[in-house]
Amino acid sequence: MKTLVYRYPVIGRNRELKRILESYWNGKLSSQSFQREINQYQEARFKSLKNLCKNINILPLTDFYMYDFILETALSLGIIPSRFRT
Repeated sequence: MKTLVYRYPVIGRNRELKRILESYWNGKLSSQSFQREINQYQEARFKSLKNLCKNINILPLTDFYMYDFILETALSLGIIPSRFRT
């Protein structure tokens, strides 16, 4: 039997993702700095998950959403109502 992790918490132990997002929204981070911090955060999150789950067969690679997983899923599927597309 194979085991997997489904929906590992995204926000971070010390709410790191929230801090990164709010810094970007408040203009304290440029888009390049924001992307760099998000990439570093994702890498650290995956390493943490990998270390915690040594006996797990399947680790999620695409379960990271920066803000709202329902919204990001709708965007990726192209099902946003036309009145909100702009």
